[in-house]
Amino acid sequence: FHFSAISIAFICFPKPLVMFRYAGGPESIPKATGTRQGTLLVGETATMLCTIPGNKQIDWKYWWFKNGQPIRQFGLYDDIYTLTAKLPLDGGLYTCQGRTNTTETELQDTLQSDPLKIDVAGGWVVLLVPPAPLLIGDDITLTCRVRGKKRVTEAAFFKDGLELQRQPKSNLHLSRLTKEDQGVYWCRATWWQGLLWHTSQSLPVEVPVNGMPSLMLAYEKGVALWENAVSVYFLPNPGCTVQLNSRDPNLQPHYQFYRNHQKLPLATAEQLHIITKAGVQRSGLYHCRVILNRLPLSDPFSTTVRATCCPLNL
Repeated sequence: FHFSAISIAFICFPKPLVMFRYAGGPESIPKATGTRQGTLLVGETATMLCTIPGNKQIDWKYWWFKNGQPIRQFGLYDDIYTLTAKLPLDGGLYTCQGRTNTTETELQDTLQSDPLKIDVAGGWVVLLVPPAPLLIGDDITLTCRVRGKKRVTEAAFFKDGLELQRQPKSNLHLSRLTKEDQGVYWCRATWWQGLLWHTSQSLPVEVPVNGMPSLMLAYEKGVALWENAVSVYFLPNPGCTVQLNSRDPNLQPHYQFYRNHQKLPLATAEQLHIITKAGVQRSGLYHCRVILNRLPLSDPFSTTVRATCCPLNL
């Protein structure tokens, strides 16, 4: 017998390297919108759309997430995601993200969109509340809705366990919200179906109302300001900051500063009080006040901080 030697050569091809490039600019942040936000009843459907601003010629693939975890899409990467609520557990925070190939070996991801909050309720009745934030002065409508869009013949609305109103329509209008409107709401609906009257109530829903503007003096406590005959040295000046919880675009805040409870120069639109000559006479207790042309402040005065000024020893 004659045996021939056989040589076998294994050729190893390198695995393609896929690089991810992060698209972090605000122009590439997607936006998720839905046909419904708020609360669905079991069996109802919501459709969500993911849009990415910028170049419309880019071939994006879309990923959808629920509570930060990817949703199985079975090979479909559409910009539209349809949720059919089967269980209350289907509720959650829904976001989307885009991905595209920039080259054969490089992928580009967007940030995830801001979340769409969707709650899913069992039962027959749900109380629909406008999405947060709700601000003082807002006008809102609460809707007592029955599964299948059945016509409500009577709706009763409750707040913190007390009946607010009973009426033959499903909408309750609240005008010019105040902090007193904040609370836990629910409703009870009555409707006619199958030659019978039916009555059911919703689960309670918390309705928060953001308060009046908050105010603080942006200044580090115990700061020392120095001067001598030649130079003036001082650390950042007192600054007054205010958070306006209002949708009124015409609000014009003015800032009034005080030292030792005495008004400093006239209130202006400047948030920063400039100490032009830092010396011992500038020491004292500083605080500020915000004056608004339309909206009152629940607490118009900031906290007080102490500034100590003394000569510089060279």
